[in-house]
Amino acid sequence: MAPSGPPKAAAPAPKAKAEAKAKAPKKEKEEEDKNKVAQPDREAFEAKVNAIADAIEKLQKKQKSFQDKIAERSGGKEEFYAKKTELRAQLDELSGKMNELQAKKDEINAVVGNKREEGKAMKDEVKNMKRSLGYTDEKEIDNRIAAIEWKMSTTVLLLKEEKECIKEISTLRRNRPKVAQVKHMEAQAASFDPGMSMKDQLNAVFEEMSKYREAKKKVQEKMTELMEGRKEQLGDMGDVFEAKDAVSKEIQAKIQERNEARDEFRQEERNFNWYLSEQRKVRQEKMAQERQAGQAEYDLIKKQRQIEKLDEQPFVSEMTLIEQSIAFCKTLVTIKGGKKEEEKKDISHNNKDGEEVLLRKEDREEEFFFAPTKGKKAKAAAKKEDTGKDEKAKPIKHNAETFILFDKLKLDAPITTADVPALVEKLEAQYEEYKAKVAEWEEKREGLKKAIMEGMAIEEEKQAEEAKEEEKPAEVCQGTIGSQAPRTFMATPDLWQAVLDVNRTSQWAPGSDDESEEDQEQGVELLSAAFSGNMSFSAGQSQPQEFVVDNRYLQATTDGLGYRHSKDLKDHDLARPVAAWFSSIKGYDEQDGWVRVEGGGYLPSFVDEKPVLTAPHE
Repeated sequence: MAPSGPPKAAAPAPKAKAEAKAKAPKKEKEEEDKNKVAQPDREAFEAKVNAIADAIEKLQKKQKSFQDKIAERSGGKEEFYAKKTELRAQLDELSGKMNELQAKKDEINAVVGNKREEGKAMKDEVKNMKRSLGYTDEKEIDNRIAAIEWKMSTTVLLLKEEKECIKEISTLRRNRPKVAQVKHMEAQAASFDPGMSMKDQLNAVFEEMSKYREAKKKVQEKMTELMEGRKEQLGDMGDVFEAKDAVSKEIQAKIQERNEARDEFRQEERNFNWYLSEQRKVRQEKMAQERQAGQAEYDLIKKQRQIEKLDEQPFVSEMTLIEQSIAFCKTLVTIKGGKKEEEKKDISHNNKDGEEVLLRKEDREEEFFFAPTKGKKAKAAAKKEDTGKDEKAKPIKHNAETFILFDKLKLDAPITTADVPALVEKLEAQYEEYKAKVAEWEEKREGLKKAIMEGMAIEEEKQAEEAKEEEKPAEVCQGTIGSQAPRTFMATPDLWQAVLDVNRTSQWAPGSDDESEEDQEQGVELLSAAFSGNMSFSAGQSQPQEFVVDNRYLQATTDGLGYRHSKDLKDHDLARPVAAWFSSIKGYDEQDGWVRVEGGGYLPSFVDEKPVLTAPHE
């Protein structure tokens, strides 16, 4: 194809527009200065904190002077506290024994109280039973029964009265055994011990408690004497203690002031860092907008270039090649039928007054009254033309260039001069086809220009490029970049990407964190197709999972580490973990058989019967 000229330079932007663009950054700068957050002054903060620290140090020295003054009068402090501890232990021991006696006393009083309550309850029960019976002796009951029976046998009674007598006799007979029971209970109540036998025990407890109380009183007197002596030794130190407490409060206030200054400075730092973060966001948004504007401008330029290309006839190189081939063939032989007379076309000339156009040399004979005779050379050429018809076909010599040209036209190069006429006819037929295509292109050119301006052609071109990229196979090779660490590279449709990095420290170099799951799956598919292996993709999980690499299983444990489980490597089990679960496999090398597991260590396995490198290069 004929080379196209360089793209036309974009028209320079108007000066007024440039000035408007210059004003916009100035306005944005003023707005940015208005909302600017000043950076915290660390030197001023440190000076303030140091001043507070000096004040605290001075107060601590003052506090120490009070402490030394107190210590001067605190001689024998160890002996005092030892004696005090001893007396306190004696008091605690006596108090413990008195508490035991008090518990025993409470127990005896509880028993005595229960006995008293029990005796009282027995007496009340006897009294109630006597009151309910109305008789204190069985003989009285028998006499009463006999009297009622005599009355019933000797006196005429009404039916109602007779029933009442029978009922009373029944009640007396039922209560007769209870009289003996009441007498028994009365005897028990009379013989009941209300706890008087435990009085001696209480008296013994009281006597023992009195002894301990007296001993405790003596120890307390010793404690009081000890404390009074200590107080006399120290003298009047109240003012000193008050001054010491006041200094302690000042120290605490200064410490609080220092903490507040630190908190304030940290808050200023957080505000400043937030401001910087917001500024970065604004710059990023601005850059994104500029990129979008640049992309729009680039798309517009691209559309303009595509439109400019439409003004170039798309079949120039093909038609030129056909014309040159026809001319080449005509130089080899004379076409049957002699030279075809070309139709003469009248050409209209816009001549000024007094101007004439000179005829062509071959047309000038028409103007002669008598045409000049031909020379010797012309006669010889005419004779040769007449006799050439009967000549036999001659072989044609070709070079590599002529074969290439005819191959481009998808035609066989002529071997002899006899092949030329048929070849010329084919070339002329092709030429007519291209003329028809040119006519069709001229009809569609305006529509294509409109489609390009609407963006359709760019989208179609992108789709064509993507389809072309999909046809490219994935390739894998080995190399190094910047160091002696071996790496593996995968050829993507766009560029070679380093997908493996062994740093010889029992770890794979970590992969990028911004790869989507779709990109990782695509990488696995490309690599799997590169060596026809059996690789499966498994996204990273927080829970244990099982995954397959070339039919070798790795079981992830709860701590995220996988251990080797392979029949052909069972005699070489490693004591340490050799792999972690991963999100995708990133590389394979045909020569060494490397497999990279993202986020993991070396993966002991075999791929296409080639050993995979492990940390100790097993």
